[in-house]
Amino acid sequence: LGVGGAGNDAGKGWKPIGAYRDVADGTAFLNSFQGTYDGGGHVISGLWMNRSDETAYNAGLFGYVYSTALIENLGVKGTDTSFRSFCGGFVGSNDGTIRNCYYQGSKLSSYSGENVFRYLGGFVGQNQGTISYCYSSVDEIQGDRAYGSFAGNNMGEISHCVGFSSTED
Repeated sequence: LGVGGAGNDAGKGWKPIGAYRDVADGTAFLNSFQGTYDGGGHVISGLWMNRSDETAYNAGLFGYVYSTALIENLGVKGTDTSFRSFCGGFVGSNDGTIRNCYYQGSKLSSYSGENVFRYLGGFVGQNQGTISYCYSSVDEIQGDRAYGSFAGNNMGEISHCVGFSSTED
């Protein structure tokens, strides 16, 4: 995904599934992922992003997962990925339920040069939902604020999960 053709998005790579709009008119969650996705044990390979546009926030395979959503039984393998904030290899921001999933990648990085929250995690950037029986394994994680091998920020429930990283800078 993200290499030539569909998913390349003019050299920016994957465009995340589900978006959050920072507006006060009641439509902020209109484009978020709100459904159910059962990956059936399948693995998505080759995911990459190099984003500094509006989709550089809340980015991952899934960008923004709403509280009604359920994602399960899916693996993601990625390569060098760079974005801004509220980002993870699997999901940027989670308010829903994710279980039995993983992310494996070579490098995740987040630098914005701005004084903003930069939550970066090997699996999830920010979690306010429920994540269980998941893992992340990332060779290198680079960030300048609030990052971790599994989650950048957690205000929800994470159980039976683990994150691995060779280097965290």
